[in-house]
Amino acid sequence: MKTIKYLFLIIASGLFTACSLDETPKGFLNEENFYQSASDAESAVLYAYAVLPELGYFSRYYYYVAHCATEEFTQKSDAEAGQHELDNYVTTNTTADLANVFRHCYLTINRTFPIINNVPSIAMDENYKDHLIGEAHFLRAFNYYNLVRLFGQVPLRKELMTDFNSAGLELASIENIYAYIIEDLQAAITLMDTQYRYGRANKTAAQGLLANVHLFLASASQSGLAGYGFADANTNYNLAKQYSGEVVNGQTQFGLDANIQNIFDPVQSLDPASSPENIFSVVASRTEIGPTNMMSLLSTPFVQTGFTLLPEQGGHTIDFGWDHVIVETPFYNSFDDNDRRKQLLFMTSYIDASGNQVNTNGDRPYTLKYLDANRSGGENSGNRIPIVRFSEVLLTYAEACGNTAEGINALNQIRSRANLSTYTMGDFAGDAAFRDAVLQERAWELAYEFNRLYDLRRTGKMEAVLANAPYAKTLTNGVYFFDIPFEEIDRNPSL
Repeated sequence: MKTIKYLFLIIASGLFTACSLDETPKGFLNEENFYQSASDAESAVLYAYAVLPELGYFSRYYYYVAHCATEEFTQKSDAEAGQHELDNYVTTNTTADLANVFRHCYLTINRTFPIINNVPSIAMDENYKDHLIGEAHFLRAFNYYNLVRLFGQVPLRKELMTDFNSAGLELASIENIYAYIIEDLQAAITLMDTQYRYGRANKTAAQGLLANVHLFLASASQSGLAGYGFADANTNYNLAKQYSGEVVNGQTQFGLDANIQNIFDPVQSLDPASSPENIFSVVASRTEIGPTNMMSLLSTPFVQTGFTLLPEQGGHTIDFGWDHVIVETPFYNSFDDNDRRKQLLFMTSYIDASGNQVNTNGDRPYTLKYLDANRSGGENSGNRIPIVRFSEVLLTYAEACGNTAEGINALNQIRSRANLSTYTMGDFAGDAAFRDAVLQERAWELAYEFNRLYDLRRTGKMEAVLANAPYAKTLTNGVYFFDIPFEEIDRNPSL
């Protein structure tokens, strides 16, 4: 990690020592001198991963974007106006949160090009070299996948941006963006190994993500989402089944964790030996130089004297929270009272400093998925944010299989762990009804894991779920595609 810290310092010094507006920007690595060893190659890959947990991306602003734009969260009353506008889709082209996510996606993408261009010439172990290059392909695909699902048509950069004069690119078609994503993920699957490395992707993660990509294409085509007419639904359902099946049936390293609290515990989720569910997660550090995570604060109640969780929810003592994002009560109420996910992963009461049990603001629920009881300095938390986890891939497999014995069995595995009743073939009239049930199960199982917005968009259900009671959002602008931020248009006249 020392090398990656030095990279941050080099980049920072280059950015802040320029004193003339006429100088060439100094925030770009010198490719000719840097890529000399295996250590250099690995440092470059870690440098690309380092963007993900930054506050402008997963650790804060993408958390707002992905969840306040659904029925999962709303904002506290004194949150920024732009966040409330996002919550009700009033406007999306001036929202700072979206601008942050847009920028961080491209920042990650730009850091992958030097890896793909330069690592092949380094003298090092060939297998690990291939794996590192595969990770770069994975990261590039992952970030373009976020962009195309958030904004639809975006610029498709296929080479390193070496200076700010090369920033101008026109919008690419959704079809061409997906072709690039799929090509990258297929390369990642070919190049990467299956070894688990904390906070990094492997072949299994690429298979799981590619399955999700094909599921999005299948259902978006089927629902008539604008720009997705090129995708054949049946072909993509079959491909989603193929790639998710390789994860569900073709490996034994990852699987369902019987203890659902382990999945989100910063200690238990360190590796598959202690919790086999997380295939690829964005990770943040409590103490290291670089990005740390504030998600633990955002969805934790503000109690000046601190509080302690109930014993069945871990019994951890927490100092305080920001009470920033608010779980929508109807969403919480949609869970069955017997659902272990409701019982263990939401908090509606706590033990105060005097030992008394207290209800949270009139039984207001809080999600416990990203609560880090051992966060540093009261703020920085070491969360693992699941991006590809086994249960998500299992639900992808179920949806792709449709109303078949395979699909129902996959869905029932999730429901059995949650302590819910299971389904039989006779419970559904056909594939459409079954897939609606899978979609609802995804809402419960994958809550606050950056999935719900995309699930509603790809199935054309934004209005049906969000515009009607009990949520009654206005849905004025940016419902299926957010507008590209104005500040990005200012930088790129081609947009």
